[in-house]
Amino acid sequence: MLVLIALVVFAIVLFLPFVSDSWSDPWGRYLMFLVVLGVLLLVLVRLAMPREEERAVSEAAEIEIRAEEVETFMELAIQGQPYSQLNVYMELKHALLNRVRVRRNLSEDRWVYVLSNPNVLQRLVGDPELYRLTMLEDKGTVNLAQYQRLGVVIGDGFLERYEKLLRKVEQWS
Repeated sequence: MLVLIALVVFAIVLFLPFVSDSWSDPWGRYLMFLVVLGVLLLVLVRLAMPREEERAVSEAAEIEIRAEEVETFMELAIQGQPYSQLNVYMELKHALLNRVRVRRNLSEDRWVYVLSNPNVLQRLVGDPELYRLTMLEDKGTVNLAQYQRLGVVIGDGFLERYEKLLRKVEQWS
């Protein structure tokens, strides 16, 4: 940093006669303004950009954290945490909806239409259990009985029910 400051001071002293001559010329002032503005822009961009090693370390840390969160998330669901179980079911719901959209090759407009019309979605999905899964919404874990009508099991029996729904989603076409 000190070397950079020394070079800037040296450049200013070296070009001082040019600066005094060009100060009286309007085009010279304009050119000096553009040069100073360009140098300032380069310095600010350099200061704002992360160094290469910092960028590589932060990207690797983000990937590792995400992988650990996913493993812990499913482990908590298997251990019986109701909120984690609900979130696992929500992930399965989204996977089913994505599969329906891709397999039926639906455009964005058509997909919005399907989602806004329950009868159309029910005919499109076909399976009553999978259709009930599409109606699942995260309403918290205060009243776990509200999810039973949709065919999901939170608490004892979660893993068996989840595996059954997962197989149905995987086999859906």
